[in-house]
Parts: sequence; C-alpha cells; structure tokens
Amino acid sequence: MLSPDPEMEGWFTTPDKEDDGWQESMCCLTEDAGRTMLVFYKEGRVTALFEQTDKTLEEAILERWFPTVRGKFLCTTPAGRTYHFVIGDNTLEIDGVATTYHMVTSNGYPLDVLVVPDGVAEGAWHFIRTIDGFNTYRTRLNETGEYEQLYEDVDDRPNKLTWDDPTKSRWSFLSDTFIIPISYTKETLLLIRNTILAQHGYVFTDKALKKYFKARPWYKPARDNSSIQLNFIEQMNVARIQGEEAKPDALRKRVTEEAPGIHGALK
Repeated sequence: MLSPDPEMEGWFTTPDKEDDGWQESMCCLTEDAGRTMLVFYKEGRVTALFEQTDKTLEEAILERWFPTVRGKFLCTTPAGRTYHFVIGDNTLEIDGVATTYHMVTSNGYPLDVLVVPDGVAEGAWHFIRTIDGFNTYRTRLNETGEYEQLYEDVDDRPNKLTWDDPTKSRWSFLSDTFIIPISYTKETLLLIRNTILAQHGYVFTDKALKKYFKARPWYKPARDNSSIQLNFIEQMNVARIQGEEAKPDALRKRVTEEAPGIHGALK
C-alpha cells in the first residue's frame, strides 16, 4: 500500500515544485477507512499527503494542531518552580485550577502563540517544540502587529513543559492524526517513528532504542513482532517521517525544534 507502482492506473508524474534535487515526484489517490488521500512520492518515499475533506482550511489545520499540544505536562520555570499543566482544546488546567486559552492564527495558520486570559499563566506564550514537550516564551504584540518574545530572565531561558503522563507516550496522538514533520530534527523524527512501533509493543534489537523504550512506563513489549499491525494513519505517519528523514539537510529549512530535544536521549 505504501510502495508506488508506476504501472498502476491513476498514477502520474508531475514536475517537482521545490528545487530539492529530486528528478520527479509521483502521486496517487488511495482510500482507507473512509479517508481519501492524495499521496506524493519521491524515489519510493512519501514526501507529502493531502486528505480530502469538507472542512475549511483553518478547521483542517486546527484538527491536526490541537493533538500536538493536548495532554499532561510538567512546567518548570527558570527559577525552578513547577506546575502541573493539563492542556485541552482551548482549555487549560494549572495545578487543578481551570482556565482557557486561544491560539493565535494568521490566514488560518497557527502561529504557535497561546493567549491565556487569566491565572498564573496570564499572557501570551510562544510554544516551541521539543522532543519532551515545549519551550514556552512570554510574548507581546509589537507596533507592527506581530508577536515578539520577551526575555525576562538574564539567561533568556524558557519555561519548559515536559510530558507528564506515564500511561501513554508523548506521540500517542499519531495513531489517529497525521504528523506534520517539517519542524523536527532528524534525530527526533527517528525516535517518533520508532515510538509509533513501540506503542504496539514492538521489540527492538537496536540497543539504544531497546534501553530507551524499556524505561517508558507505558511500553509493553510484545511476544512476537509478527503480530503487530499498524493502522492506516500510523503507516502513513511512518512513511511520511521516512520521507522527511531522506530529505537532504540543506533543504530542511523549517526545523524549529529547540533543546532539550532528543540529543543524548538514546545514549
């Protein structure tokens, strides 16, 4: 299902819109579980996918964005104080106290800026992804109507939100949500890809991966890898990540992930 066949009816070649060194791209329509997808391939790897939908552009984007921030996190401030966050879709709970937030968009696209109207986290916050969760920086609107970061700590250190739910992985949402992989480093993408397998109990032979997942409380190794089956979305996410990993580093210009990142986690 994930390997392109030029002989299949409905396949066609199209000029690549990006000067990324590939000679051509191929795409096809595929359907599974009521979903109709347009999948693009380069040299046998998935590089982009589009889902047919009756939602507006903003609705479709938010449908993918909310799962990336949803969950339980431990917030650590530069001063060392900690708070327990539970983030939902426009809802926020901090140490048991409920409030709300709204996410700032521009032309329907999320700016990764969350505005909290009240409480201990009142203000606007820029969320930047890490492998563990997010670094968050206080922001404000400048004279041109754009958000800029405010550095209140002498070391310009962010608040760190780290995943804090032992019952499931940080990436459990990738079982029913398509990944947007362009902002992550290749090291992080490798871990995300293997986490999708680990969520089904995949038994690893690689020593670093085996050690890493053994330390995750949600990981339950299967008896036999042959019994593991990924659903359609998980298969497409694995394939999409592999396509991004194959892209030359010089062309991955939208990587925004910050430390702590994955660096050193598998050692």
